[in-house]
Amino acid sequence: MGRGTFNYETTIDAPLSEVWDFFKSAENLTVITSFPKIKLHSDPSTIEGNHIEMELNFGVVKKKWTAKILEVKEEEYFIDKGIKLPFPFMEWEHRHQFEFDGNRTKMTDIVNYQASIPDLLVTLVLRQMFAGRKKVLVEKFTS
Repeated sequence: MGRGTFNYETTIDAPLSEVWDFFKSAENLTVITSFPKIKLHSDPSTIEGNHIEMELNFGVVKKKWTAKILEVKEEEYFIDKGIKLPFPFMEWEHRHQFEFDGNRTKMTDIVNYQASIPDLLVTLVLRQMFAGRKKVLVEKFTS
C-alpha cells in the first residue's frame, strides 16, 4: 500500500489571469486529460463547497469519481479532495497552485494520496497523466 505526495510543475506561456480563467471550470479537465477520458456529471464551477462528479472511462471499465472543492484563493490556488474514489485510490487531496512568473504562469500540482498499490506505480501513473495534461496546456496556450 502506498501513501505519499506527488508534485508536478508546468510552465504555461500565458498570464496568470488567462490560466486561472481556464481552471475555473472543471469542464476543462475533459480538454486536458487524454487518459482516462473524463465526462462531467455536475456543476463544473471551481468554487468552495462544490462537488465535482466525474465518470472516468478506461475503455471497457468506467469508474465514478467525486471531489469536493475545499478551498479557493483567487489566482493563487484551489484544493480538491476526493470523496468517492476509484481503485487504487483511498485518499486524494490535490492542491492546484498558480504563480505569475513574468509573462508566464507556473502551475504546481501537489497531490497527497493513499493507494492500495505501491508508491512507484502511483508515481508512474500520475507522472504520465500530468505529462499528458502539460502537453495539451502548452499547446493550448501557445496557439
